[in-house]
Amino acid sequence: MTYPSLAIYTPQVQKEYIKSVSYANDTTADQEYTCEYSRSVIKSTTWSTTSKIEFAVNTSVTAGIPEIASVSAGYSMTVGAEQTTSMTQRETKTESDAVKVKVPAGKKVSVEVSVGRADIDLPYSATVKITCKNGSKLVFPSTGQYNGVSYTTVNVKTTESELVE
Repeated sequence: MTYPSLAIYTPQVQKEYIKSVSYANDTTADQEYTCEYSRSVIKSTTWSTTSKIEFAVNTSVTAGIPEIASVSAGYSMTVGAEQTTSMTQRETKTESDAVKVKVPAGKKVSVEVSVGRADIDLPYSATVKITCKNGSKLVFPSTGQYNGVSYTTVNVKTTESELVE
């Protein structure tokens, strides 16, 4: 499977989550802390389909005496039914991670973790290979597009400063 536009696509990332925390080390030895973050992402998918059937009957009758008179009558009727079905599916996913932060002796380290997300539509092309039980193979190309693929990026910014007492 290949994604022809993936290398040239730059997603428009929107920051969705920011965590800021500071760690102070008032000892004479370096220390290591763990900065953990988590967030819930809700994905909602909605689809609907409409089915319709119609039945039409047209009848016409012409009667008459040749070259003297003729009479025509007609009847037309259309009967139909339409049904729409829809469904919404919600999925909640928790994304979490941890960042190790080293704080030198006598220093303060401020950490800012920002999580951004972008939804992209990603075209693909592939070769589908199906092997049957009798050993015969079916090979054909397939192309399409994944719609609403989520791209997530995490940026961690650390700032070291002197510990002020």
